[in-house]
Amino acid sequence: MTFWVVYKSDGSSDYTVTEKDCLEVIANMNREFNRFNVFFKYRGVNYLYDDRNYYLDGTCELDNNGDPKCPDNDGDGDCSEIFDMRNFANEQGNFDPNSLNTYVYYDSCGFSGFYSGGSPRNIYVRSLRFNDYHTVHELGHMFGLAHTWSGAEVYDPEDPNQTCEHVTRDENDPQYNADVEGDDVTDTAAMPRFSKEQGDINYVDPNTCTYEGEGKDCQNNDFQIPPNSKGTLNFMNDGSECPTTSYSSTNDDEGFTEQQGFKMRLKIEDFPNRFGPAEEASFEALYEPYKGEYYSVGPPARVKPHFQPGFSYLFVECDGNYSQPAPFNQGFYVNTNNRLLKIDKYIEPLFYNTIVHPNHSAIIIKEVDEAFQYTKAQKCYDNNNRSPTSGSVMKFNDNVFNTNVTVTPKDSTQINNPDLIPALPSGLYKIDKTYEDGSNDETVIFKENK
Repeated sequence: MTFWVVYKSDGSSDYTVTEKDCLEVIANMNREFNRFNVFFKYRGVNYLYDDRNYYLDGTCELDNNGDPKCPDNDGDGDCSEIFDMRNFANEQGNFDPNSLNTYVYYDSCGFSGFYSGGSPRNIYVRSLRFNDYHTVHELGHMFGLAHTWSGAEVYDPEDPNQTCEHVTRDENDPQYNADVEGDDVTDTAAMPRFSKEQGDINYVDPNTCTYEGEGKDCQNNDFQIPPNSKGTLNFMNDGSECPTTSYSSTNDDEGFTEQQGFKMRLKIEDFPNRFGPAEEASFEALYEPYKGEYYSVGPPARVKPHFQPGFSYLFVECDGNYSQPAPFNQGFYVNTNNRLLKIDKYIEPLFYNTIVHPNHSAIIIKEVDEAFQYTKAQKCYDNNNRSPTSGSVMKFNDNVFNTNVTVTPKDSTQINNPDLIPALPSGLYKIDKTYEDGSNDETVIFKENK
């Protein structure tokens, strides 16, 4: 996934999107999609400068007074600029042909984002919804999902020809049609569009996400909409009705349903050239840093190899004299009981810079191992070309980053002792190494002893 941020032509902007923001979104994508064996690799963020696509007018509809529902903020006289943005994104240099692409613009009227089949590898999200779940919502559209309220109609007793998704989920009921109407997903409830325009009839309590409306399907049956992924807490709703819905929750009963996940997998498998190969070899990219470089010999690398958040990482002891990481799938000695660093998939953005591959360790990604149903350490980095002259071990006594620490200086022999980390008790540490050229190397580890 590559991100593209649209600022004004003069470089100014009323919003800011940083690399850390994009890393947070890619982490959210993986947290939601990994359980369906769908994985995203962060490919970077780029900036585009264009007044026309900074703010998008989204509809040509008129209100009850005959005035445009959407103001012409950029003064170009164009009241529907979705296709202008799509064409702009398709211009050479404004997309990565080897990646999915997410475009972030300042704001829009009439919608919070969109997916267009004319650009099947691109999604578009306004800045105010970039860091909430709407980016995942648009990916749902990319992977073949419709809105949960698709085809909903307000019950009209004078119209006997109404068609809609019926409430019943009893396959033996003559009214059952969940497999062919609405969103074509049977484990989501039949539901209306939760919007302010529909008033109390389709009201959802924003605090509890409980449907409290009195709406009916077109067969005059009361909606039965639970406060979970099958109802108000599904990512394919509109989103404005329940602001507590976000991917900050660890609750698997929010977001996508199992059948939605199955449907998305089928879409991805049907279009391998669009979405990327599904074979194991393609997962090598997840074991490669998104920025930085590994030290080999000579002066130290200016930026250490950093890995994207959103996965459960274990960096475990390995041995093989690899001055650069071992080739993918190559075997080497590994001690999975000696964990040099553990990273939780819900790590806070403040600590993204701690996801660094320590020397003398290999990488385990829990979510990938679960997808292939085995545990395999990859990319042993065991560089012995550079030895520190001194250093220190800082222990965070509360096992969180704060000022309650104990610092133990280490001389040349102690800091180079191969048993330094294995001998440490469980806890959170920072290992500081000083070299002859005056440079320093800091490594944060979370030590677990079994």
